[in-house]
Amino acid sequence: MGTMEYHQATRQLSVSFRNLQLRKIKRAEKKGTESVMDEKFSLLFQSQFKVGGGELVFQVWTLSLPVVVIVHGNQDPHAWATITWDNAFAEPGRVPFQVPEKVSWKEVADVLNTKFKANTGRSLSEDNLQFLAGKVFRSSGFVDPSAMVTWSQFCKEPLPERNFTFWEWFYATMKVTREHLKHLWTDGLIIGFIGRHQAEEMLLKKCTGTFLLRFSDSEAGGVTIAWVTDSQTRDKTDDLPRHSRDNVVPTTMPVIKQTDTNEDCAKTLALIQNKLAEDANTSFIEEKSVKGRSPPKQGLKRVNGDLLPTKATQIGK
Repeated sequence: MGTMEYHQATRQLSVSFRNLQLRKIKRAEKKGTESVMDEKFSLLFQSQFKVGGGELVFQVWTLSLPVVVIVHGNQDPHAWATITWDNAFAEPGRVPFQVPEKVSWKEVADVLNTKFKANTGRSLSEDNLQFLAGKVFRSSGFVDPSAMVTWSQFCKEPLPERNFTFWEWFYATMKVTREHLKHLWTDGLIIGFIGRHQAEEMLLKKCTGTFLLRFSDSEAGGVTIAWVTDSQTRDKTDDLPRHSRDNVVPTTMPVIKQTDTNEDCAKTLALIQNKLAEDANTSFIEEKSVKGRSPPKQGLKRVNGDLLPTKATQIGK
């Protein structure tokens, strides 16, 4: 129960509910691959008021946006996928809770861009969106904006050779960026949405010590550091024989987990910083130039204390 208040400035009625509790829930029988994270509920709001001295009695009601009831934090990603798909693609006046089984990639891209910007402060570029399209459609080529994305592709089917779905990967990437890399992302210092091979091709054209940060393909919510080693000149790098492009040595690095203490995180970051600082020419590959910044020095400082890497790739020239 709540008391409805009239706001003179907006000429609107509103009511605030506090300390709401869900005491009992009756779940429907699951079909096929459905889970509790797919099941949607709605809150019913109803009121009655009188006008004209009680001569006219009005009864009004409305339903809330869909609600998903979960019991554990690890159900968050899939639950948010259900809510996101419903809020974005449900037709006005639909029968609760009907939603389309598939929508165009353009519509999905707009939703992903809106959510990522709201959470991290910077929009996704066209290259970022094409990278995401490649993940959704399991394709490395250009994706037509009119291509249809199914609900299953979005959050049910695991990505190739992975134990997580597209949405789980995107959600974890958005979360780690928002919580640990936000200022680096908004400053344009993280390329992020780029595949391993494309990153290697890009780095092999750069000077020794150059490094980049990208979102890990194999670890949802992970960040991979790739950098160039050796003392060969940039000109020779451009003319390397093709076989040298395969000389990529995975470098073992500790994984920083969310349960790690600040001291554990500091030790891991110090190892990474020392490795990158071995070469005085260490610098960021940036998507755009940032005025007034000296990448070799300030870049290393900004890494310290903010990065959650899962692994690093060393590219030997």
